[in-house]
Amino acid sequence: MNRNNRPAARSRQPAFDRQRRLFAAMMTLEPRRLLAAFTVDTAQAASSTNYLTIADALAAATSTAETDDTINVAAGTYIENLVVSTPVSLLGAKATIDPRGGRGGGESELQGQLSIASIGVSVDGFTISNGAAGTSAPTVAGIHVTAANTAIVNNIVTGANTGTAILAASTDLAATASITKNVIAGWAIGINARMPGTVTVDQNVLDANGVGVAIRGSATAATISANAITDSSIAGMTIDLLTEAGIASVSIQNNALDNAGVPQLRLNGGTEGEDSVTLANNAVILAPGSTFVSIVTPTPLIGRSDNTFTVTRSTAEDASIDIDLALIDGTNIATLTTTGLTGSAV
Repeated sequence: MNRNNRPAARSRQPAFDRQRRLFAAMMTLEPRRLLAAFTVDTAQAASSTNYLTIADALAAATSTAETDDTINVAAGTYIENLVVSTPVSLLGAKATIDPRGGRGGGESELQGQLSIASIGVSVDGFTISNGAAGTSAPTVAGIHVTAANTAIVNNIVTGANTGTAILAASTDLAATASITKNVIAGWAIGINARMPGTVTVDQNVLDANGVGVAIRGSATAATISANAITDSSIAGMTIDLLTEAGIASVSIQNNALDNAGVPQLRLNGGTEGEDSVTLANNAVILAPGSTFVSIVTPTPLIGRSDNTFTVTRSTAEDASIDIDLALIDGTNIATLTTTGLTGSAV
């Protein structure tokens, strides 16, 4: 065939244009970094991703200057006082496993204090014991939180009758703390929330503590629900109503309370503001000398005629339930509603 009669070669220009457009699009994409996943496992050799102490793994996560990294801690005993200063998920060997029904051996046990000083930290699946005064906390605690937006879930926290198992003490006005499905025993206070913002205490087991749950300071909203609080030596729950201007809303519902000889719930009044406390559907077992609700105030108590206390459809094994108002000036209570209660309201 004559070369002049050969069919014309196909133009490569369309393919070249496609490649050029693809390259340009790739250049405009924002850089992406895979979230780092560090491990702590003393049975493995140390490396750039595996560490032999939790503190070293936290230091590595901090040095990445990124958020939402994960540290997976293998089963074992770690004798450390820790400070978490970067947003991170700390996952023990029992992460996601509810400890309330027992979960066997193989725990990641921290013997020391875990101090959380960064926003956005979650702690899941540890056993924490022998809480001590850590480097950033002047008090004995298992977990000491001074930052906002913390989630503490599926942990076992045991003490020696002093200090606080979980102390939430952020000063951030918009802080949130979620404390869920933990087993806590042997502390002066099981859960102590003394922070502004919103506190959720849900589905925990608190046994043999001085006080099971204490809400103190200026929390603007607290939900205490579906917890089992037993064998407290001072009170099942202590709620200090707002002591500064503002609104404190406390919802206490669906809890099981069995604390012989002490108040199941102790409400301490404040000095200013408006407080709303709702009690509903709590299952209460009372022994002689116990009260369901004991309301105590500082002296003097002025300008608090706007308090509302509501008790709705609570149940008790003992037929005698006392709501002890003897220590509070009746003019400081706008409404006291008792619906579905057996026993007396004094």
